[in-house]
Amino acid sequence: MQSENPVDLMDPSVQKCPYDAYARLRQEAPVYHMPSTGHYVVTRYEDLREVLRQPNVFSNHMPLQERRPGGPNPDVVAIYENEG
Repeated sequence: MQSENPVDLMDPSVQKCPYDAYARLRQEAPVYHMPSTGHYVVTRYEDLREVLRQPNVFSNHMPLQERRPGGPNPDVVAIYENEG
């Protein structure tokens, strides 16, 4: 599914009413890698519970330079550097 007809959860029309997209992902790709952002979306309840129970295995930590396709956004870098 990902290469044939990807789901773009960032698309404004999908964000307006995401339920069909989520239903499709639960059925066709319960762990979906979004091509536009590089993020993973876990769409099934039991799978997500497993992810949340194992933070040592599943992490959202990502080096700053990898947070944006094509490299870091200087504005985002400044925000993270100033969070301290």
